[in-house]
Amino acid sequence: HLIGWLSLFTDRETRVMYHEQWKVDAGCRLKTFKIGLRRLVAGSIGDGDFDSFRYDSCDSGTLREMFVLLNILEAERRGTSFSFDDYRKCAWDVEHIASQTDNPLEKKEEREEWLRLAEAEMSENEKEALTQCATFAEKWKTVWDRFTGQGDTVSDKDSMGNLALLDSGTNRSYKNAIFPAKRRMLLLECPPKVYVPPATAAAFAKTYSPAAAQMRYWSNSDSVKYHKAMKDLFDGFMRKARS
Repeated sequence: HLIGWLSLFTDRETRVMYHEQWKVDAGCRLKTFKIGLRRLVAGSIGDGDFDSFRYDSCDSGTLREMFVLLNILEAERRGTSFSFDDYRKCAWDVEHIASQTDNPLEKKEEREEWLRLAEAEMSENEKEALTQCATFAEKWKTVWDRFTGQGDTVSDKDSMGNLALLDSGTNRSYKNAIFPAKRRMLLLECPPKVYVPPATAAAFAKTYSPAAAQMRYWSNSDSVKYHKAMKDLFDGFMRKARS
């Protein structure tokens, strides 16, 4: 995992790392080698301040590096592996779980697709309420009134607690879709060849919110718990890197 991350995001080659960190030191053992690799990763990531990583202040490359590391750490926590082979097969985005903007879409085809995804998550009575709306703006409000938490909305949409690593195709296909539509597309309808990273899957399944009472929206409490889980993983890694 550590060598995989360094190979993806730095110019260090595996054979060079082996020579510098292991072969050149006759007394080096696996534990020492891992410590050296952790320090290389930590040095590339930054100063260790988790909350300095934000959508509105970091470039996309920096956020991808961070979220690949977090997904690696989540995979290790579960005793599984992060798939570098699958990661390399497509482009990746770090995007918002709860949509960044609540403004209506402008293009007709985008509006139609947004409504199609929303209606798939609505009851018959809720769909009936949409037929009473004269404009798309009214339909938008009707949907959001039912799927945005009514007072439990995410307070800081650009923080790490509202971001996830997604393949670009899936991310850009659902635009500002409501949370359950995003969740269904990722966990139930994602094509078999599309890789869903472990922390992303856990966030949308609300694994970090074991007492979650609903799946209709990504709430502020969901965001806080997800943020804490990711911060704990990151802080634990940085402590090991400094040891």
